[in-house]
Amino acid sequence: MIAIIFFVSYFVVGLICVDDYGITVDEVHQRRHSLVTYKYLNEKLLYRSIDALSRLPDLEEYDQYYGVALQIPLVVIEDLFDFELESRTVYLIRHFYTFLICFLGYVFLYLSLCRLMKDDRMIPLLGTMMVALYPRFFSLQFTDIKDLLFVAVNMICIYFLNATVEKDTLLSVIVYGFMSALATNVRPMAVYFPVILLGYWLILDLIDVVYRYGNKTVKTDGDIHWVYRLFRYILLIMSYAVFWVVLTPKSWNEPIKAFVSTFKGFSNYEKWDGTMVFMGRLITCGEMPWYYLPVWFLISIPLVYLALFLIGQASIVRTMFKTGSGSRDWLATYKWPLCMTLLFWGPLLTVIVMHSRIYVGWHHMYFVFVPFCIIACYGVQVVSKRIRFKIMIILIAVYFLLTCGWIGYNHPYEAAYLNMAGRPFGAYFDREETRPSIYAGLRWILENDPGQIVMYCENTNTVALLGEDDKARVTVVEDESEADYVIESYRNVIGNDPQHEGFKEVYDIMVDGYKICSVFKRTEGELK
Repeated sequence: MIAIIFFVSYFVVGLICVDDYGITVDEVHQRRHSLVTYKYLNEKLLYRSIDALSRLPDLEEYDQYYGVALQIPLVVIEDLFDFELESRTVYLIRHFYTFLICFLGYVFLYLSLCRLMKDDRMIPLLGTMMVALYPRFFSLQFTDIKDLLFVAVNMICIYFLNATVEKDTLLSVIVYGFMSALATNVRPMAVYFPVILLGYWLILDLIDVVYRYGNKTVKTDGDIHWVYRLFRYILLIMSYAVFWVVLTPKSWNEPIKAFVSTFKGFSNYEKWDGTMVFMGRLITCGEMPWYYLPVWFLISIPLVYLALFLIGQASIVRTMFKTGSGSRDWLATYKWPLCMTLLFWGPLLTVIVMHSRIYVGWHHMYFVFVPFCIIACYGVQVVSKRIRFKIMIILIAVYFLLTCGWIGYNHPYEAAYLNMAGRPFGAYFDREETRPSIYAGLRWILENDPGQIVMYCENTNTVALLGEDDKARVTVVEDESEADYVIESYRNVIGNDPQHEGFKEVYDIMVDGYKICSVFKRTEGELK
């Protein structure tokens, strides 16, 4: 009942908040990706030419690595209205859709935790709340149709991974192959989902071989015929490959070449070569230190989460080594703690060792936050054995009430969240990764200046979220010397006092002592 109340309340709050957020730097690009793919689908499958999309490039010539399978329903909605919806309506629909998929992910995470924590009834809800009420996710679940959708699909994949391992039916293998392919379509790094299941099966089969021929008195899964064992390997690989190709139209002509080029493109994404603020200095991707991600974790993940994670991870390692390994019983007992450990540390260490390009915060790695919180749930189990249950529930309730209070007080700028240790240094790191608060700055200008607005800002997509009347009042220029207003998003800015010659700061948005957006108005001189 408590879980139902939480999910219903959360969904209602989401409906209320859906139009509170600005537009991010990526949303227009993501919509364009989906429109290009939709144009291709109509031309190739339906032999239909859409006039509204005629000026878009062909998919074969389009430089796109991201899959957009989950975004196609949004383009279908636009098509139903002949692509004549106002841009504001289009992006608000996309915000609601992104929230809906994330909400579905939270439901699957709760169901997964109910399976993983069979002896506990409150910890699954607690783990779900840790993810759903993480301030950064609370904001980005509306606007980040790339990274947060990948987080949601990861939560769903973990559920089906559990179902496939526990049930081991052909249907569950096919469904898991589909979900893994969908996750890979969103982000290629999700290839680890089929790999981790194939690895688990391989370990089980090798253990069976050892026990079957090394100790015939030990009972194994010999009743599972070797033909079935071999077939499930093939079925998973084939279903994954087929579904990925179906979901990724750009691969239809040359599937293998497209798969290889996609992973090459993402293994070292060289298109972005800008600078970012890290620990008080501007750095490029090439200058990114190995501790870039650990530092971001330490300053932007709640300290309580970090403590519970360390307790949970230490408990998992200690228990596994204390018990010993080498049998099916050991693997059956610890497979899920081990799986979550691999899902967290595997991608993290891969990025550090391979020096992969992670830039402007850690949004590319948000997906590891899910196994992080599941490991933290194991930490809660450890703590609950040493603290009276009622006391622990009271402490948890107080913490989440404080979190909800922070979210309410700083709404809708939760994406700039830093923990108590990171807040004093907020002005020495990148603030908002995708800069939706520029929209709030633009709204302030429109409300305080009744005339025509000539402005300069880094996120020119912001205008797309305006109504048609307001949009007609705004002109965006590419040089601030030609503008009446400058909206500062603190991108590549160290400190809270950026300088714009000839302009005066008239409005700012602050979160915990560091600015995330300011409006500067021209105060002297003629426009050039």
